[in-house]
Amino acid sequence: MNQVFTMASQFIVSCPSDNPSISAHPYPTLALTNQNTAVPGQTSELQYKRPDDLDDSQPLYGIFLSGLFKVIVQLKGNTVRIPSDLRGTVYLLVSKDANGVDGSQTVAGPVMLQFSFSSGGQVESPPQ
Repeated sequence: MNQVFTMASQFIVSCPSDNPSISAHPYPTLALTNQNTAVPGQTSELQYKRPDDLDDSQPLYGIFLSGLFKVIVQLKGNTVRIPSDLRGTVYLLVSKDANGVDGSQTVAGPVMLQFSFSSGGQVESPPQ
C-alpha cells in the first residue's frame, strides 16, 4: 500500500478535510538522472535522500519489480546497473534488504521505468 501511495502522492494536491485518514505513508522520492533514456544493461545514477540513520558503509540494494519477478542488485554508491534482461514496465525501489521487498526496509521509491522492446524481445532505444 505504501508503494502505491508513494507513486500516487505526486499527483495529490489536496484532499477535503472531511476525508477519512489512511494508514499509508509515502516513501522518499526516487529518480534516475537519465530516467527517460535509461535502458537495460546501463548504469544509472540514482537521486534520493539517504536516511540520516544509515551508516555510509551499510549496503543498499536496487530492487527491480517486473510482473511476478524481482531482480535485486547491490548499489555502488548512488549508481545502479539496470539488469539487461528487463523489458516493459518495471518498478525500482531502494532497500536495505538484500533478500526481497520488505516495506520496513524501503529507503526510497518506487519509480516506474518503461523499457520498450520489439516483438523479438530486443530493447528499443528511447526517442532522443
